[in-house]
Amino acid sequence: MKFVLWRGKAIMQTAGKKYFGDFYVTGKSLYFEGKNGLNHEIEMNSIEKLEVVGTISKKLKVICRGRDSYVFILKNVHNVKDLIDSVMKNYHLF
Repeated sequence: MKFVLWRGKAIMQTAGKKYFGDFYVTGKSLYFEGKNGLNHEIEMNSIEKLEVVGTISKKLKVICRGRDSYVFILKNVHNVKDLIDSVMKNYHLF
């Protein structure tokens, strides 16, 4: 089992659709567990860039190597981004 650093409710937006579920930050990956059975894992070493986007509703945009990108609506999005940045900076320690 992976050690969870942060967990919260989230909405994942992809291809014009929204999926409700739980979002996890671990020492090695980001994990989305959808209520409809859609689960998705993003390895830390595949993340190229993180951005907070949106004017009213702040969202976390995760851009991966290979041009895949994911958008998550989360509470405390700036704090979650800072945590992920810190994990990525220290990724080699895990």
